[in-house]
Amino acid sequence: QSLDGCIALRRGTPYRISGDESMLLTHELRARHEAILVGVGTVLADDPQLTNRLATGGSPRPVVLDSRLRMPRTARLLQPRSRNALVLCDERTLVSPEGRQRAEALVEAGAHIEPVHDGGGSGASPTGGTGVNISGALVAVASHGIRSVMVEGGAAVLSTFLRQALFDELCVTTAPLILGAGPHFGDTGDTGDPSPASGSPQLTECARPADEARPPLLPTSASLRPLCQSLTQPVAVQDVVYEQLGSDMVLFGRSSSYAAACV
Repeated sequence: QSLDGCIALRRGTPYRISGDESMLLTHELRARHEAILVGVGTVLADDPQLTNRLATGGSPRPVVLDSRLRMPRTARLLQPRSRNALVLCDERTLVSPEGRQRAEALVEAGAHIEPVHDGGGSGASPTGGTGVNISGALVAVASHGIRSVMVEGGAAVLSTFLRQALFDELCVTTAPLILGAGPHFGDTGDTGDPSPASGSPQLTECARPADEARPPLLPTSASLRPLCQSLTQPVAVQDVVYEQLGSDMVLFGRSSSYAAACV
Protein backbone atom coordinates (compact mmCIF):
# COMPACT_ATOMS: atom_id res chain seq x y z
CA GLN A 1 0.00 0.00 0.00
CA SER A 2 0.97 3.66 -0.29
CA LEU A 3 1.50 6.04 2.62
CA ASP A 4 -2.10 7.20 2.23
CA GLY A 5 -3.44 3.65 2.23
CA CYS A 6 -4.11 3.20 -1.51
CA ILE A 7 -3.51 -0.15 -3.20
CA ALA A 8 -3.77 1.15 -6.79
CA LEU A 9 -4.14 4.36 -8.78
CA ARG A 10 -7.63 3.33 -9.87
CA ARG A 11 -9.85 0.30 -9.42
CA GLY A 12 -9.16 -2.63 -11.72
CA THR A 13 -5.87 -1.20 -13.02
CA PRO A 14 -2.63 -2.93 -11.94
CA TYR A 15 -0.01 -0.58 -10.51
CA ARG A 16 3.21 -1.64 -8.88
CA ILE A 17 3.57 0.00 -5.49
CA SER A 18 6.20 -2.00 -3.60
CA GLY A 19 9.88 -2.16 -4.44
CA ASP A 20 12.03 -5.01 -5.72
CA GLU A 21 12.78 -6.38 -2.26
CA SER A 22 9.10 -6.63 -1.36
CA MET A 23 8.36 -8.23 -4.72
CA LEU A 24 10.99 -10.87 -3.97
CA LEU A 25 9.30 -11.48 -0.62
CA THR A 26 5.99 -12.05 -2.40
CA HIS A 27 7.58 -14.68 -4.64
CA GLU A 28 9.30 -16.30 -1.65
CA LEU A 29 5.90 -16.62 -0.04
CA ARG A 30 4.47 -18.16 -3.18
CA ALA A 31 7.25 -20.73 -3.16
CA ARG A 32 6.53 -21.65 0.47
CA HIS A 33 2.81 -22.27 0.06
CA GLU A 34 1.00 -25.16 -1.58
CA ALA A 35 -1.73 -22.96 -3.05
CA ILE A 36 -2.36 -19.31 -3.90
CA LEU A 37 -5.91 -17.91 -3.78
CA VAL A 38 -7.42 -14.93 -5.62
CA GLY A 39 -10.89 -13.73 -6.54
CA VAL A 40 -12.11 -13.78 -10.13
CA GLY A 41 -11.95 -9.98 -10.26
CA THR A 42 -8.18 -10.23 -10.02
CA VAL A 43 -8.11 -12.71 -12.90
CA LEU A 44 -10.34 -10.55 -15.10
CA ALA A 45 -8.40 -7.35 -14.43
CA ASP A 46 -4.79 -8.60 -14.36
CA ASP A 47 -4.73 -12.07 -15.97
CA PRO A 48 -1.97 -13.04 -13.49
CA GLN A 49 0.21 -16.12 -13.74
CA LEU A 50 0.45 -16.52 -9.94
CA THR A 51 3.78 -18.28 -10.33
CA ASN A 52 7.07 -18.02 -8.47
CA ARG A 53 9.56 -16.50 -10.88
CA LEU A 54 12.04 -14.82 -8.53
CA ALA A 55 12.70 -17.14 -5.59
CA THR A 56 14.04 -20.65 -5.12
CA GLY A 57 11.33 -23.27 -5.16
CA GLY A 58 8.23 -24.20 -7.10
CA SER A 59 4.97 -22.42 -7.83
CA PRO A 60 1.77 -22.91 -5.80
CA ARG A 61 -1.45 -24.37 -7.16
CA PRO A 62 -3.84 -21.59 -8.25
CA VAL A 63 -7.21 -21.36 -6.48
CA VAL A 64 -9.84 -18.95 -7.82
CA LEU A 65 -13.07 -17.85 -6.13
CA ASP A 66 -15.40 -17.55 -9.11
CA SER A 67 -19.03 -17.91 -8.06
CA ARG A 68 -20.49 -17.58 -11.58
CA LEU A 69 -17.56 -19.06 -13.55
CA ARG A 70 -16.68 -15.83 -15.32
CA MET A 71 -13.00 -16.71 -15.68
CA PRO A 72 -11.99 -17.00 -19.36
CA ARG A 73 -10.57 -20.29 -20.58
CA THR A 74 -7.57 -18.32 -21.88
CA ALA A 75 -6.51 -17.22 -18.37
CA ARG A 76 -2.76 -17.54 -17.97
CA LEU A 77 -2.98 -19.25 -14.58
CA LEU A 78 -4.52 -22.28 -16.35
CA GLN A 79 -1.22 -22.97 -18.09
CA PRO A 80 0.47 -25.31 -18.01
CA ARG A 81 -2.40 -27.73 -17.47
CA SER A 82 -0.27 -29.61 -14.92
CA ARG A 83 -0.91 -26.76 -12.44
CA ASN A 84 -4.48 -28.13 -12.16
CA ALA A 85 -6.02 -24.79 -11.19
CA LEU A 86 -8.85 -25.17 -8.68
CA VAL A 87 -11.87 -22.99 -9.47
CA LEU A 88 -14.43 -22.70 -6.67
CA CYS A 89 -17.94 -21.70 -7.75
CA ASP A 90 -21.33 -21.36 -6.11
CA GLU A 91 -23.08 -24.73 -6.41
CA ARG A 92 -26.16 -22.98 -7.81
CA THR A 93 -24.17 -21.91 -10.88
CA LEU A 94 -24.04 -25.50 -12.11
CA VAL A 95 -27.85 -25.81 -12.05
CA SER A 96 -28.30 -23.82 -15.26
CA PRO A 97 -27.27 -25.08 -18.73
CA GLU A 98 -25.21 -21.90 -19.21
CA GLY A 99 -23.32 -22.53 -15.98
CA ARG A 100 -22.59 -26.14 -16.87
CA GLN A 101 -21.39 -25.03 -20.31
CA ARG A 102 -18.97 -22.51 -18.76
CA ALA A 103 -17.73 -25.21 -16.39
CA GLU A 104 -17.11 -27.64 -19.25
CA ALA A 105 -15.14 -25.01 -21.15
CA LEU A 106 -12.90 -24.33 -18.15
CA VAL A 107 -12.36 -28.05 -17.56
CA GLU A 108 -11.30 -28.43 -21.18
CA ALA A 109 -8.82 -25.59 -20.61
CA GLY A 110 -7.26 -27.40 -17.63
CA ALA A 111 -9.26 -26.25 -14.59
CA HIS A 112 -10.79 -28.38 -11.86
CA ILE A 113 -14.26 -27.05 -10.97
CA GLU A 114 -15.39 -27.44 -7.37
CA PRO A 115 -18.93 -26.35 -6.38
CA VAL A 116 -19.21 -24.79 -2.92
CA HIS A 117 -22.33 -24.88 -0.76
CA ASP A 118 -23.55 -21.42 0.25
CA GLY A 119 -23.51 -22.40 3.92
CA GLY A 120 -27.02 -21.19 4.63
CA GLY A 121 -25.78 -17.67 5.23
CA SER A 122 -22.75 -18.51 7.37
CA GLY A 123 -19.21 -17.73 6.33
CA ALA A 124 -19.92 -14.55 4.41
CA SER A 125 -18.83 -14.32 0.83
CA PRO A 126 -16.54 -11.47 -0.29
CA THR A 127 -19.46 -9.94 -2.17
CA GLY A 128 -21.92 -9.69 0.67
CA GLY A 129 -23.82 -12.84 -0.25
CA THR A 130 -23.33 -13.04 -4.02
CA GLY A 131 -19.93 -14.74 -4.10
CA VAL A 132 -18.33 -17.99 -2.96
CA ASN A 133 -18.84 -18.77 0.71
CA ILE A 134 -15.39 -18.44 2.33
CA SER A 135 -15.83 -21.12 4.98
CA GLY A 136 -17.08 -23.56 2.36
CA ALA A 137 -14.19 -22.60 0.11
CA LEU A 138 -11.64 -23.48 2.78
CA VAL A 139 -13.30 -26.85 3.34
CA ALA A 140 -13.12 -27.50 -0.42
CA VAL A 141 -9.45 -26.51 -0.53
CA ALA A 142 -8.62 -28.80 2.40
CA SER A 143 -10.43 -31.69 0.69
CA HIS A 144 -7.76 -31.53 -2.02
CA GLY A 145 -5.02 -32.13 0.54
CA ILE A 146 -3.83 -28.52 0.46
CA ARG A 147 -2.33 -27.53 3.83
CA SER A 148 -1.14 -23.98 3.22
CA VAL A 149 -2.77 -21.17 1.26
CA MET A 150 -1.51 -17.71 0.40
CA VAL A 151 -4.43 -15.32 -0.18
CA GLU A 152 -3.20 -12.70 -2.65
CA GLY A 153 -6.30 -10.67 -3.44
CA GLY A 154 -8.37 -8.79 -4.23
CA ALA A 155 -9.31 -6.35 -1.52
CA ALA A 156 -12.81 -7.71 -0.85
CA VAL A 157 -11.52 -11.27 -0.49
CA LEU A 158 -8.80 -10.11 1.90
CA SER A 159 -11.31 -8.09 3.91
CA THR A 160 -13.55 -11.13 4.30
CA PHE A 161 -10.70 -13.31 5.56
CA LEU A 162 -9.69 -10.63 8.07
CA ARG A 163 -13.23 -9.92 9.26
CA GLN A 164 -13.66 -13.61 10.07
CA ALA A 165 -10.09 -13.92 11.44
CA LEU A 166 -9.44 -16.73 8.94
CA PHE A 167 -5.70 -16.23 8.82
CA ASP A 168 -2.66 -17.42 10.73
CA GLU A 169 -0.12 -14.70 9.98
CA LEU A 170 -0.09 -11.37 8.26
CA CYS A 171 2.11 -8.52 7.25
CA VAL A 172 1.56 -4.89 6.33
CA THR A 173 3.80 -3.46 3.62
CA THR A 174 3.93 0.31 3.17
CA ALA A 175 5.76 1.95 0.28
CA PRO A 176 6.94 5.61 0.30
CA LEU A 177 4.31 6.79 -2.19
CA ILE A 178 1.23 9.02 -2.06
CA LEU A 179 -1.35 7.98 -4.66
CA GLY A 180 -4.34 10.13 -3.75
CA ALA A 181 -7.88 8.91 -4.41
CA GLY A 182 -7.17 5.33 -5.45
CA PRO A 183 -8.97 2.27 -4.01
CA HIS A 184 -8.19 1.38 -0.41
CA PHE A 185 -8.04 -1.93 1.37
CA GLY A 186 -11.55 -2.75 2.60
CA ASP A 187 -13.22 -1.09 -0.38
CA THR A 188 -15.61 -3.25 -2.42
CA GLY A 189 -16.52 -2.59 -6.01
CA ASP A 190 -19.47 -3.99 -7.91
CA THR A 191 -17.55 -7.23 -8.45
CA GLY A 192 -16.75 -7.54 -4.77
CA ASP A 193 -13.18 -8.36 -5.76
CA PRO A 194 -11.11 -5.39 -6.94
CA SER A 195 -7.78 -6.25 -8.48
CA PRO A 196 -4.72 -6.07 -6.21
CA ALA A 197 -1.77 -4.03 -7.41
CA SER A 198 1.66 -5.62 -7.30
CA GLY A 199 2.73 -5.64 -3.68
CA SER A 200 -0.83 -5.05 -2.45
CA PRO A 201 -2.56 -6.83 0.47
CA GLN A 202 -2.04 -10.57 0.82
CA LEU A 203 -2.99 -13.14 3.46
CA THR A 204 -1.83 -16.58 4.41
CA GLU A 205 -3.83 -19.48 5.81
CA CYS A 206 -1.17 -22.06 6.54
CA ALA A 207 -0.14 -25.21 8.31
CA ARG A 208 2.03 -24.78 11.36
CA PRO A 209 5.41 -26.48 10.78
CA ALA A 210 7.71 -26.12 13.75
CA ASP A 211 10.85 -25.54 11.66
CA GLU A 212 9.78 -22.32 9.93
CA ALA A 213 12.75 -19.97 10.08
CA ARG A 214 10.50 -17.05 9.16
CA PRO A 215 6.71 -16.94 9.47
CA PRO A 216 4.63 -17.09 6.29
CA LEU A 217 3.64 -13.49 5.68
CA LEU A 218 1.24 -11.40 3.76
CA PRO A 219 1.77 -7.82 2.61
CA THR A 220 -1.47 -6.04 3.48
CA SER A 221 -2.83 -2.55 3.97
CA ALA A 222 -3.11 -0.17 6.90
CA SER A 223 -6.10 1.66 5.43
CA LEU A 224 -8.55 -0.30 7.54
CA ARG A 225 -11.48 2.10 8.09
CA PRO A 226 -13.96 0.31 5.76
CA LEU A 227 -12.95 -3.03 7.26
CA CYS A 228 -13.09 -1.83 10.86
CA GLN A 229 -16.57 -0.38 10.39
CA SER A 230 -17.87 -3.88 9.56
CA LEU A 231 -16.12 -5.76 12.38
CA THR A 232 -18.34 -7.26 15.07
CA GLN A 233 -15.39 -7.79 17.41
CA PRO A 234 -11.69 -6.84 17.43
CA VAL A 235 -9.19 -8.96 15.52
CA ALA A 236 -6.09 -9.19 17.70
CA VAL A 237 -2.64 -9.31 16.09
CA GLN A 238 0.28 -10.46 18.22
CA ASP A 239 4.05 -11.03 17.98
CA VAL A 240 4.43 -7.90 15.87
CA VAL A 241 7.82 -7.27 14.23
CA TYR A 242 8.89 -4.44 11.91
CA GLU A 243 11.43 -4.80 9.11
CA GLN A 244 12.63 -2.51 6.34
CA LEU A 245 12.86 -4.04 2.86
CA GLY A 246 14.51 -1.55 0.54
CA SER A 247 12.37 1.58 0.77
CA ASP A 248 9.34 -0.31 2.09
CA MET A 249 8.41 -0.80 5.73
CA VAL A 250 6.94 -4.19 6.57
CA LEU A 251 4.98 -5.21 9.65
CA PHE A 252 4.76 -8.91 10.47
CA GLY A 253 2.24 -10.34 12.92
CA ARG A 254 0.19 -13.37 13.90
CA SER A 255 -3.45 -13.86 14.70
CA SER A 256 -4.04 -14.29 18.42
CA SER A 257 -5.30 -17.87 17.95
CA TYR A 258 -2.22 -18.87 15.94
CA ALA A 259 0.14 -17.20 18.42
CA ALA A 260 -1.50 -19.17 21.23
CA ALA A 261 -1.16 -22.44 19.29
CA CYS A 262 2.56 -21.81 18.76
CA VAL A 263 3.31 -21.43 22.48
